[in-house]
Amino acid sequence: MTLQEILALSDFAAIKKELTTKVKPKVANADLLKQIDPLLHNVFDEAKRPKKMVNKASGQKNEAGEPIYTTAQEEVARIAFSFQQVITERGIGFLLGNPIELFPQDGDDSEQQKKLIAMVKKIWNKTKMDYRNQDVATKMFSECEVAELWYLVDAEEGYWGDLSKGKFKPKMKILAESLGDLLYPYFDGTGDMVAFSREYAITNSGVVESHFDIYTADQTIKYTTIGSAQTVEIKTNAVKKIPIIYYKQNEPDWYKVQPLIERLETAVSNRSDSNDYSGAPITVVTGELQGFASKGEQGKVLQVSKDGKIEYLESTNAVDSVKLEWDVLKDSIYALTQTPDISFTQMKGLGAVSGIALKLMFLDAHMKARKKEATFGEGVQRRINLLIAMIANVIETSLAQAAIKLDLVPVFTPYLPVNEKEEVDIISVAKTAGVMSTETGVRRNPLVSNVDAELLLIKKDAIESIVGSAV
Repeated sequence: MTLQEILALSDFAAIKKELTTKVKPKVANADLLKQIDPLLHNVFDEAKRPKKMVNKASGQKNEAGEPIYTTAQEEVARIAFSFQQVITERGIGFLLGNPIELFPQDGDDSEQQKKLIAMVKKIWNKTKMDYRNQDVATKMFSECEVAELWYLVDAEEGYWGDLSKGKFKPKMKILAESLGDLLYPYFDGTGDMVAFSREYAITNSGVVESHFDIYTADQTIKYTTIGSAQTVEIKTNAVKKIPIIYYKQNEPDWYKVQPLIERLETAVSNRSDSNDYSGAPITVVTGELQGFASKGEQGKVLQVSKDGKIEYLESTNAVDSVKLEWDVLKDSIYALTQTPDISFTQMKGLGAVSGIALKLMFLDAHMKARKKEATFGEGVQRRINLLIAMIANVIETSLAQAAIKLDLVPVFTPYLPVNEKEEVDIISVAKTAGVMSTETGVRRNPLVSNVDAELLLIKKDAIESIVGSAV
C-alpha cells in the first residue's frame, strides 16, 4: 500500500498497524538501557549470579558432642564496570569535541544567501545545538535510534534582530524510547522516509491520554485517545518537509564486546569472593598446637608439639593468571571498540608528545569518528535542510529563491589533543611562506576561541598600525 492509501483507511487500528511495522532490532531497547546502567548488569541479577550456599555452625551440638551445621545463603561479590558509558562518551567526545561548523558548498554569494545562512546559524545558536548534538548522539550511540521533532512557535520581539521581521522561531524536542516515545519511521519502495509516527502517553489531571502523531511532508495528523473516546486533528504542513530528523544505527557501540565486559565483571567478582576467604594468608599447623602468643605481645610465637610444623597457605601462580585474563579482557574491550584508554594511569608517563605522535595515538579513534560522521552527519545535514525550509517557506518567504540555490553543509573536526606550540609554529611558517591565508591560520590556531572576533581584532590592529606609521 502507498502512504496515501494507508492514510485514506477509515480504521485507525489499520492505519497504525501499517505505519508501525519495522525490522526487529538486534538488541531490545530494554536490554540496551540495562547494559548502559552498571547497576542493572547481569552481575547484580541473582538469577544469573546466585548467592552462595554455605554451611554455618549453629552454635549447638548433637548428642556426640559434635557441632551442628545449618545451610544458609551468603551474599557474593557483585562488581560492575561502566565500559558501555565510557565507550559511548569517548566516541561522542572525539566526534563532537569540536563544534560542527556550517559552510556554504554552493550558491550565489548574494546578500539574500548571506542573510539565509545567518538566520540558520542564529537558530543553531539559540537552540544550543552544539550541546544538544551531544544529547542526540548519546541516544543514537546507546539506544540505536533517536529523533528530533522541529516545530514553530511565536518569536519574542527582537528575536531575529535586523535579519527578519518573522513572527515565528523554530524549536526542537528530542524523541527516544527512554523518554517515553515509540518511534516509527515509514519508508517507501526507494528507501525514502515519507512518514514518521510517534506514539506516547501523557497524564493530565490524573487522566491518561494516549497519542499517536503522524508527520508527512503535507500534513500532521494527531490521534488522541482518552478511555474509549478518540479525536483526530489534521493540520497542513506549511514547511513542506517532514519535521522529523531520524537517526538510527544497527547496534550499540559496545555490541561486539558485551560478552567480554560480562566476563570481566564475573572474573573480578569471583576474585573478590576469593579474596574474602583467602586474601590474608591462612595458617596451616601440622601436629598439636600447644600455645598462642598473648594479645599485643611483640615477636609473637606459636608453640607446636615435637615434629610439628607451621606454614602459610597462599596463592601464587593463580594471581598472575587472573591478572593476565583481566588485562587481556580490558585491552580487547578498548581495542575492538576503537576506544582509546586515556585514563590518568595510562597517560601520566607520556610527557611532551609531538603532533604527529598524537595523531598516530588517536588514529583508531579518528577512524571511528569519521565512520560515525557518515551516519550522524547525514542526520545533521537533513536538519540544516529542514531549517532552511522553515525559514524560506514560513518565517521569511522572501528568501525562497536563495534557499533553492544554497547548499549549506556541516563540517566535522574530530577532537585531537594539540601540542599548541608546535601547531602555532607550523601556522606561522606556512603564513610566512605565503601558503596559508590569515583567516585559515586563525581558524587553525588552537589559542583562538572566537575566530570571527579575532579576525576583527587583527584588522583593527592593522588599521591602527597604518595610521600610527602615517603620523
